[in-house]
Amino acid sequence: YGQEVICRRALPDLRDGQKKVNRRIIYSAYINKKPTKQKCIPFVADAVKLHPHGDQAVYGAFTLMTDENGSYNMPLFEGLGNLGKVYSSKKPADMRYPKAKVNENLEQFFFREKDVMHLVPAEEGEGSEPEVLNAIFPIVLVNGTMGIAVSVGTKIPSFNFGDVLDLTIRYLVNGKLEVSDCIVPDFPTGGILVKNDAEIAKIMTTGRGKLKIRAKVEIDGNQILVKEVPYGKTVEGIKALIDGSGIREIQYCTITVGREAPALMVVKCRSKKVVDYVLKELYRRNILQDVFASNIVVTEKEVPYILGVHKIIEKWSAWRISVLKEKFEKLLASISDEVETLDYFIRLVSNPEWKHEYTQRALYGTKAEASEYLHTIFEDILEGTCDWIWGRSISAFNNGGRYIKRLEELRESEKFYKDSLNNPKQYIINELEELKSFKAGQFERKTQV
Repeated sequence: YGQEVICRRALPDLRDGQKKVNRRIIYSAYINKKPTKQKCIPFVADAVKLHPHGDQAVYGAFTLMTDENGSYNMPLFEGLGNLGKVYSSKKPADMRYPKAKVNENLEQFFFREKDVMHLVPAEEGEGSEPEVLNAIFPIVLVNGTMGIAVSVGTKIPSFNFGDVLDLTIRYLVNGKLEVSDCIVPDFPTGGILVKNDAEIAKIMTTGRGKLKIRAKVEIDGNQILVKEVPYGKTVEGIKALIDGSGIREIQYCTITVGREAPALMVVKCRSKKVVDYVLKELYRRNILQDVFASNIVVTEKEVPYILGVHKIIEKWSAWRISVLKEKFEKLLASISDEVETLDYFIRLVSNPEWKHEYTQRALYGTKAEASEYLHTIFEDILEGTCDWIWGRSISAFNNGGRYIKRLEELRESEKFYKDSLNNPKQYIINELEELKSFKAGQFERKTQV
């Protein structure tokens, strides 16, 4: 039971950053195309066909993946309605009310190499499901996650999308990462992170470290406007702590979540003079402050690892290279026969003497005579190639027509595939730089350092 929960339930895979339930939601949503917003029930129903647990477990995981909820730095679904909020403990509306649809991130992040995605028999029901999704960047570091297994738990901080891509590129260029190559977590709730270089370095190298996060506030007269809460806290939890704090200088605290609300919460003090004191007390008592204890535990091929950020990038890069090698080997194999066939054909039509003799036999002789002549001028030509050339119209023999252009295109593709196969690191670097450029403006830092 412990192995089942640790390796196949509660911990994310470092390759695609997903737990089993999330992977099944993503895959089922992708294969059952949903281009427009619809009720959340079909998303849950499709995933339940693959997932051996209840619909509420699936729905709970699904809500966190939406932009409406805000738990992910790079959400995978576009939501409409009450899908919960990362800063609130209130439950989402029942799945028959909110709506959602797949956003561009889902296909772009996971399905570029769907032709080499390894499918295994589905754990639940019939059909198949992916062993792992082919993520094109270390998404496990961008959309941090928590999970409790048997005797072990994981608590992975979220990092900024651009920072993760930059650090991955740095590793691929230099072949290693130094202790000084650090990125600072960027939590979806925002807030203010009190920088601690020693703890950040520990997270980079060991995966374990403690970071202090404070609420982001503004002072308005005798009011403290809480704009952003520390990651891991909720407005309801903070209000309960303030109400029970016994700080007499506080007149009242109210939750003001809403479209036109000036803040998530308002703490009203008895006078302007005590505002600074109240704010310091709320920090000192860890009411508007929290400590995030990072403990990065992930799996790879159902084996758990405790890893630092640097090691995750190293292992993810090695896996990504293996995916790309398989992809480009398959692509080269898929065009090799066509390239060889077209090469024989273009050489035939480019030689006036050969072309004249062959077309005469093709027009006035038999297929066997035409094939015999091809074997005379090309000793190693295959019979299948002879059959293909025999099937061309006579007009194609004038100057090769569209087949010359097709061969040129295939030669260019062949060169690109071979270059990418020989230097997959450069391909990944180009891909990550292109992705960062395409997503420009979508990953502004949320947490102030």
